[in-house]
Amino acid sequence: MRNLLVVISAVALLLTNAAYAASADSGKTSYASNCASCHGVPGSPWNVGAQGIQSAIQGNRGGMARLSALTAAELQDIAAYLANPTATAVASGTPPSAATPPDTSGGTGTATTGTTPAATVTGGTSGGDDDERIFEWSGSQLYGSRTPSQDIGGFHATYYPQANVYLGTKDGQLYFYDVSRPGDGILPLGTTGEWSKKVASSGTTGSAGKEHGSGQHENNENHGGRDD
Repeated sequence: MRNLLVVISAVALLLTNAAYAASADSGKTSYASNCASCHGVPGSPWNVGAQGIQSAIQGNRGGMARLSALTAAELQDIAAYLANPTATAVASGTPPSAATPPDTSGGTGTATTGTTPAATVTGGTSGGDDDERIFEWSGSQLYGSRTPSQDIGGFHATYYPQANVYLGTKDGQLYFYDVSRPGDGILPLGTTGEWSKKVASSGTTGSAGKEHGSGQHENNENHGGRDD
């Protein structure tokens, strides 16, 4: 039944595509309202069509099922905007993304971000070799394979899909976010210098593609999360 619904939806979308002239300006508005909180502001064209967006929604990829109310026309508009985002007026400010830890000054932050790994965008502060070594070590010892690190909203971050967590760095600090536990907020873990020493002293840099550690309990103990 699910497959039948997917096919019917895809056919309906194709019929709409043939009769509807997409508006990038309308797509920008829809994207800002529905997508930017997770994916950030696109700095370059994204090769994704309306059908690809719809498939992600129907598959509840990263919790995108909440966007199922979007119409086929709105999906076309969003796809048109993503195909050439610089053609529309520049948005003011940069919405937070799932890979962008919110401000945690003064203590643990409260996560208000989405659950979908953010697409790579330009801008931000590129991480150095220390960041990459920490990300690689964390993958090999704890979290498994990771996405390529990326600069978003001033943070340098990477996502570990097997564990559904993020690590990010900013201003010499390392941050941890567990997507499955948004109430915990973004956890500051200490300086990247301290973690670089930990990685070096372990004598194991490993491969980010190895199976992660001994479960989420170990992950939380090593990277500051709670294990209630």
